[in-house]
Amino acid sequence: ILIAAQEMLRQWESGDPEVVALWKMMNSWVYSGFEQTYQQLGVSFDKYYYESDTYLLGKEVVEQGLSQGVFFRKPDGSVWIDLTADGLDEKILLRSDGTSVYMTQDLGTALQRAVDFPDVGGMVYTVGNEQDYHFKVLFLILKKLGYHWADDLYHLSYGMVDLPSGKMKSREGTVVDADDLISDMSQTAQSLADELGKLEGMDQPQKDQLYHSIGMGALKYYLLKVDPKKRILFDPNESVDFQGNTGPFIQYTYARIQSILRKVTEPMDQPIYGIKLSEKEVSL
Repeated sequence: ILIAAQEMLRQWESGDPEVVALWKMMNSWVYSGFEQTYQQLGVSFDKYYYESDTYLLGKEVVEQGLSQGVFFRKPDGSVWIDLTADGLDEKILLRSDGTSVYMTQDLGTALQRAVDFPDVGGMVYTVGNEQDYHFKVLFLILKKLGYHWADDLYHLSYGMVDLPSGKMKSREGTVVDADDLISDMSQTAQSLADELGKLEGMDQPQKDQLYHSIGMGALKYYLLKVDPKKRILFDPNESVDFQGNTGPFIQYTYARIQSILRKVTEPMDQPIYGIKLSEKEVSL
């Protein structure tokens, strides 16, 4: 299978019509699914960078590194960089058949971003901690190639998320995908909201929107309140607790404040001083 995959990559990079057509069809499925998931999360992007658009630039960077003596070519034709003096390993940059690897593509993408946004003060890569080594190597290579902006690259590494049932493992089929988790969170929020009541007068579309808002608030806040470098044990039921340090508790507090403000009859255009707040009120 590995040999067949490498041959397909070689055919793709050489522009084989059948392979390219298959690649485009499969990509359309993936991107469509991504867009639906991001839409549910309220996430949008200003610009997309695709490896298929930057790998050729990455190959140019590899040739540049060879001419500078930063990289070296092994007898089989593959291109590498020796980082053992920096406490790392040798890293492959181009296969013996001339096809690119992840590092090739990431070099090209980094350079393209620097060209597109020359005035940006830095770039943050938000990627899981399983890729810590990869980005340490990427940033070091760019520095050795002489790109001054490489000093301003930062890897925002974050820990993985576990469920109460245990660590999620793709090979064992225990992974919960984002769409299923989003649906589960909305259902959990619905069960709790219906149990608490106070939804009289709302039609079903309004209720569905409320369930989704509560569920997403619970999910996002539970993940963001933890140090990103720490591994997270995500408990869906705990995350929707209206009495704890949760997203729904903050949402409920906000709703109560807005209710109070709507009932105020006097103008509030002057600040009020001397109010004594409890420790819990200050924490809000």
